[in-house]
Amino acid sequence: MDRNDVREKSRKALSGGKVKLVELTLDAPRQFGGMMENISREIVLREDAAAALVHDVQRDLFILCEQFRFAAYERGEGWLVELVAGKVDGDETPEACIKREIEEEIGYRAHKVEPVTMYYPAPGYSTERMHLFYAPVKTADLVKADARGVDEGEDIRRVELPRAEFLDRLDKRDFLDNKVLAMSGWAIKRFG
Repeated sequence: MDRNDVREKSRKALSGGKVKLVELTLDAPRQFGGMMENISREIVLREDAAAALVHDVQRDLFILCEQFRFAAYERGEGWLVELVAGKVDGDETPEACIKREIEEEIGYRAHKVEPVTMYYPAPGYSTERMHLFYAPVKTADLVKADARGVDEGEDIRRVELPRAEFLDRLDKRDFLDNKVLAMSGWAIKRFG
């Protein structure tokens, strides 16, 4: 099957705010022959994002962040421990984005980041791709000890977990953030 076999029939904007929502109608080939015709879905048009597992290699601590999430609150949670992450802005590369976010959210200046993978967090309704990185830092790279995010409504707390505790929490599936879960196999193989 080929992307060129899909015929877009219509695209209607439903929302033009921070989150752009469109209704997309198309014809697409079926896996085993024939066509799905006039299939309509609402799609969120969202920029790519980047996230990183930050590791203070001198103290052997993994540094995550905790913040309030409105959607998680709606489901009964609220505060989630997550990987540092953010939206890729304009022509910014995912690497530049995650370096900026690490400094804004947890105060570390990452001099290098190692790409791990890219995936679609919610391919059923969103165009967003998540770029995951490993970011080794040193203790002296903490340049903004009071970092808490810069966007309106952000209130981020730095969470430092020793290697054994981090790996134990991964093993127990103690995190609710999909970015941590997506990184867990890689992290267990590399650090376990």
